[in-house]
Amino acid sequence: GPGLTPSCDDFMAAVLLSLFYDDSVKKTQQAELSVFMDHVVSAAKKQTTLVSASMIQHAAEGKASGLYLSVLSALLEGDTNALENSATNALQFGASSGSDFLFGLCAMQQLMETWRSGDKQ
Repeated sequence: GPGLTPSCDDFMAAVLLSLFYDDSVKKTQQAELSVFMDHVVSAAKKQTTLVSASMIQHAAEGKASGLYLSVLSALLEGDTNALENSATNALQFGASSGSDFLFGLCAMQQLMETWRSGDKQ
């Protein structure tokens, strides 16, 4: 896609950060997680912008802008007030980067909830 960080790359950064900070995944799927992260980072270096590839590399290492980390932190802590405030701020980031990131975060949280409940359809 267009821009310094195409939509799918912002989405993928949210996916990687979600996985990085999910303790249940780290405990049970560490080897698979590492292979997946390495694959995504390698693909990004070949297929997207330099800025986006760097963002994806950082996300795989648990690093991101303070804005994105505040959304993730509020989500993981269950702090609905902080989540609302940080998500509102994230929506204002870039042309669509904030909303693309939030979409990735929401999709990943839904997927993880389904996985945790044992309904792996």
